[in-house]
Amino acid sequence: MTRPRGFTLIELMIVVAVIAILAAIAIPSYMSQVRKARRSDALAQINAISLAEEQWRSNCPSYLNFGGSCAASSSNFMAAPASTYYTYILTPPAPSATGYTITATAKGAQIGDKQFGVTCSPLTYTSASGVITKAPATCWGQ
Repeated sequence: MTRPRGFTLIELMIVVAVIAILAAIAIPSYMSQVRKARRSDALAQINAISLAEEQWRSNCPSYLNFGGSCAASSSNFMAAPASTYYTYILTPPAPSATGYTITATAKGAQIGDKQFGVTCSPLTYTSASGVITKAPATCWGQ
């Protein structure tokens, strides 16, 4: 008598159940890491804009564009329109004489991004009279 070859239906169902359990664990973890990577990209862009603003301020008397030689500088991001960066909408800096604020608002799937239970939208970077404030602080890794 020959023994039948192949898998039984029970064995196949066990394999399918194991794959489903692994997927239920792995997919949310993967999506969390993707959101975190996108947030890191937005933070890097905010820091680049902040660096350009500080470079502007090192050459000019204030963060505002008062004209003269500062008006011709191309490093001024203050007049730039709101831009879309991956899954964040970056708002141009809102300058005053002594500081500025940069805002990145999440859109799409990024809206659900949280760090330690705190929603990471909008991300704000404020520089006022030499004091830098990043909010929410947990999303900036502080």
